[in-house]
Order: sequence, then C-alpha cells, then structure tokens
Amino acid sequence: MAAYILGMGKISPGESAITEMGSSSGLETRTCQEPDYGQWIDGKQMRRLSRILKMSYAAASMAIADSKTSEIDGVIVGTGLGCMEDTQSFLAKMIEQNEFALNPTPFIQSTHNTIAGTIALMRGYRGYNQTYTQNFLSFEQALVDVLMLANSDSSKNYLLGAADEIIPALVLISQRLMKEENISKMTIGEGACFFVLSGDKPEGLCCEIIDVETIFHPKNMDLKARLEQFLDQCGILGVQIELLALGSVSTFGSDMTLQGLVKQVIPQAAISHFKDQCGEYSSAGSYGLSSLAEQLMESTHRSAKYGILINVSLGKYYSFTLLRSCPVTA
Repeated sequence: MAAYILGMGKISPGESAITEMGSSSGLETRTCQEPDYGQWIDGKQMRRLSRILKMSYAAASMAIADSKTSEIDGVIVGTGLGCMEDTQSFLAKMIEQNEFALNPTPFIQSTHNTIAGTIALMRGYRGYNQTYTQNFLSFEQALVDVLMLANSDSSKNYLLGAADEIIPALVLISQRLMKEENISKMTIGEGACFFVLSGDKPEGLCCEIIDVETIFHPKNMDLKARLEQFLDQCGILGVQIELLALGSVSTFGSDMTLQGLVKQVIPQAAISHFKDQCGEYSSAGSYGLSSLAEQLMESTHRSAKYGILINVSLGKYYSFTLLRSCPVTA
C-alpha cells in the first residue's frame, strides 16, 4: 500500500502561547491560530458553521489548492471526539428545555460525520464519504482506508483529514483523567489537518506514504519487535531512516522508555517531538504527518529520504507511519 501527498493544509496551534488551566492543575492548553475564514467561506455560510467545521473546511480548501487539482473522488476524515461544541450545546439545551422544542441544528452538526459531510456538500463532492472515530487512532484508520483505495485505483484523488477541538468540558475531563492516571502535567491541543492523496506519483518534489500500522497497548519488547517487523515488511532497514517524528508524552511511564527502544531500531535518525507544537489530542497524528512530510521535502535534493512517524497516546495507542521523499528526477 502506498499513496503520494499532492497537497497539504492545516490549522494548528503552531507557536501559539500555552494557556495554564490553574497553577495547581498541571494542565495546559494549546489552541489554534485561526485565519480569516472569509477567504474560503461565504459570510452567510460562516454563521451556520461551528468552529471545528470552519477550521476543517479551511484546512481542506488549503490542501486542495496546494494540490492544484480540481478532481476529488472521496472525502475521508478521522476524528476522536467529533464536533464537541455542538454536542455540548445540544445536550445542554435538551436538559434545560426538558427535551421540548429543541433546535435541531446543534444535533445535526454534533455527529462525527458532520465534518466530512459538510466539506462534501459545500464543495459539491458526490463520491465516497467516510468518517473514522477510533479514539486516538482515528486518523490512522482513515489513512489505512485511503491507502487501500489508492492501491485499488491509483488514478483517483482522495481528500484525507482529521480534526478535533478544545472546549471547556474537555478541559474538565482532562483534569479528571490526570487525577485518575496520576499524571502531574499534560498539554492538550487541537487542530485540523488535511491532505490530498493519490496512487499516481505527481511531477516534481513530493512525499510518499509507504504504509501505516496501529498497535494497542503493546509491551516494551513487543513494541520493538513490531517496529522491526513493520520496517521489514516495508523492505527497508532502520539505518536508512534519517528523520523520526515522535509523538509521545513523557508523563506516561511507558512513553519514557520509548525513545530508547526506538533508537535501538532506528539509530541514526534525527528526532523531532511534534506534540511540543500541537499538544495531545485524539487526531494529533495528522499534525505529525504534515510536519514530517514538510521536513522530508525541505531536506531533499537529489536523493530520496526516509522518515517515520511514531505516535503514542495515553501510553497505549501506538502507530507507525513510514514516509519517503521523492526528489525531482532529471
């Protein structure tokens, strides 16, 4: 399985300031730096869209513009928590109004597949439309689907994306999780990242997604063996990988030993920690993928380079994604 990245777009925290949620809680948040949505969304439509829908539509529009293609044959989105703001609004009104005379709009926009559906409706796409919501592996499962689609018909282009948002209720839930898991410090984030993928290699410099694998709650030695097996299936050696995008949170005990295990398999890779920029959220792997793809293409001149994304959440949700830059051939 493989697919090429034709275009990327994202709305992310980037270098935005961290907000501390109380000096004693140890919880920090990274919220997105949002652009002027008017360049992508009509004013009348904008009033009807929630924040996460505006972020997603804008990021998708950026990716499509970057790809320089007008043909999109499917929209596939991964989201861990969906449209939280609309979900909270609908449930609050249902309680306040005793389930009577409810506004249907928040309910309609609260479902997880609203993001993919809204993009397709607003852009007139009538093809394949799918949403994956597998907690912290939602984006990776969506990526698996796109890789299979690209493998079955390389001529088609697919819009792949992921989005999750921070709302006040999520902050309270995160604080409760920290107490239950005995976590002293955590930074939660949000974002919307989209990609246009195709099975056909484009002209010019690009990045190829070779394969992806997900693992739930492996033991340390099993994780090392699974990583070695993954690279062997892809036909490369660990010493060939030059860039490693690591998404782990050191406050979880099992993540503290991750870098040491990975370096045994991938000894020469330069390491970047992408969650330092985006924080932890259900689909943070999408930010990691865009970050690694950008690094690979920026550092590629005449020869291909390999990079790997290793994402870890809550010490039990693991994924490997292998990338290769494709330089311009003379």
